[in-house]
Amino acid sequence: MKSPQPRGTGYSVTCYFERAVRFRPDDTIARMLYATFLSKNSRTPEAIRQLELATVEAADNGFSHYNIGLIYFDLKKYDKALIQAHKAIALGFLQSALRDELKSVGQWREPADLPRPPAATASAPVTLKK
Repeated sequence: MKSPQPRGTGYSVTCYFERAVRFRPDDTIARMLYATFLSKNSRTPEAIRQLELATVEAADNGFSHYNIGLIYFDLKKYDKALIQAHKAIALGFLQSALRDELKSVGQWREPADLPRPPAATASAPVTLKK
């Protein structure tokens, strides 16, 4: 409807989002949806604030960090998107779309401090003792 207060609703869209994040301040999805709404309405500083709060609440959830990174990417905040991509990878979330998007704009850098898988080595035969 592209209206700040769609017909038939008692409150503005902003009010509904503000109620949602007050009701569940730890809900990263509500904050990400709110950030997307804010960014599409040219309210970038407010969108970034919601993403910052979502990042704290995401804690060790790689999926959330990844999705926060995608929203930062849409906001052209590539440095913040990269940080979120690295967090998601470190937490074991290995989807590649965010990395690919960052590569497409020349903003991808490999995480320097992630543990590398051990090099393949020939293993010695195992002898079992009786």
